[in-house]
Formats: sequence, C-alpha cells, structure tokens
Amino acid sequence: MDGGGKSWQFECPLQTGYRYCKWEIVEKDMDRCIPHWQHAAIQGHPQSRYGLGIHEFNSRDIELAVRHFMISTKMGDEYSLNAIKEMFMEGHATKAQYAEALKGYQTALEETKSPQRE
Repeated sequence: MDGGGKSWQFECPLQTGYRYCKWEIVEKDMDRCIPHWQHAAIQGHPQSRYGLGIHEFNSRDIELAVRHFMISTKMGDEYSLNAIKEMFMEGHATKAQYAEALKGYQTALEETKSPQRE
C-alpha cells in the first residue's frame, strides 16, 4: 500500500471530529467529536491536540489544556504556541511553560529545515 492510504487513515479521525464540532454535515455533538480528536491525537496529529486543548480550556481544565498545547507546540503547531502565549499573558500558564513551549516550537522548526530547502 502506498502512503496515500496511510494519510487517509491519519486524517480521518481529525476530519470526522471537526464535522461533529462545527456542525458540518452532522448535528453538533461534542460527545462524538472528542473521541475522534483523541484518536487523531494518539496518531500524532497536532491539530487534534490543539482542538482538545481548546475544548479543555473551555471546560475549565486548564492543566490538561496546557498539556495538549505543549505537545502540539513541540510538533511545530503555531496555533498552540499562540494559545500558550495567550494563556501565559492571562495568568493561566507559567513563564516556564511558555519558555518550554517556545523552545520546543523552535526545535520543531529547525528539525524541518534541510539544505535542499534553503
């Protein structure tokens, strides 16, 4: 099987989760959305971690929200980095957490660089 099939399997839980969370195609149902995002997060998808972080923040589980954002930031997700920065500015995250997120984000960006791209 080529990489195309694997990509579809990787994206499917994330996209299904978005459909349930954003009223696309099906009625909005967060109880069905979250497991799809969790499945995609386990597979390593940073956007699903970001979505879970937003959900946990809105549910007032700040500690879990920060953990989700930290993981996806270290995968190079700029939205999650901005979320941690905003949480730091509002007093929901520590300076150390923001510094760790920034360092992880920079490391992720460096890992994606190659001599062929420059």
